[in-house]
Amino acid sequence: MLFRKNGIRQSSMTRIAKSAHVSPVTIFKYFKDKHGLVEEVIRTALSAAVLEYEQILQSSAPFQERLKHFLDLKDRNAKNFGGDFVATLYQEYPDLASDFHEERARLFRQISEPFLDEGRASGYLSAEVSNQAILLLMELLHAGLQKNSSLAKKITTEAHLSEELAHLMRNGILRRSP
Repeated sequence: MLFRKNGIRQSSMTRIAKSAHVSPVTIFKYFKDKHGLVEEVIRTALSAAVLEYEQILQSSAPFQERLKHFLDLKDRNAKNFGGDFVATLYQEYPDLASDFHEERARLFRQISEPFLDEGRASGYLSAEVSNQAILLLMELLHAGLQKNSSLAKKITTEAHLSEELAHLMRNGILRRSP
């Protein structure tokens, strides 16, 4: 995707049309302006991500395997839509970015809470930690990566950090006695 590769600013409508092998007139036929195109790209990406999360969380795989896939997907999505893309989105399209953020958080809660309840009921998640606290921690991590492009860059360029953060989310920082 051109926006992820070059950023929103550097992706002109002409360049987008060329990449899509269509004329700029065709792009403008479907999208009034770049804002409309950006909005549709975000809406489509959000829908695809939600579907992927739902498939993972509702699969018949064991809870721990689904949790690992869930966190891996969050990591991949943070890499795909982090850094310059999101920074530009917040700078140039603040209303759209805010709407996207709120809708993403709402959908994420909606699909995550039953999964977290299942994990708690099956003994994989601590009964002492609420869904609200888990989701807030994930939201804080997400918001930090969105607001600070240097943090997002570290996650995308230093794979071990991403893996270690996923480990922390799965296991916490305390070593359990054998």
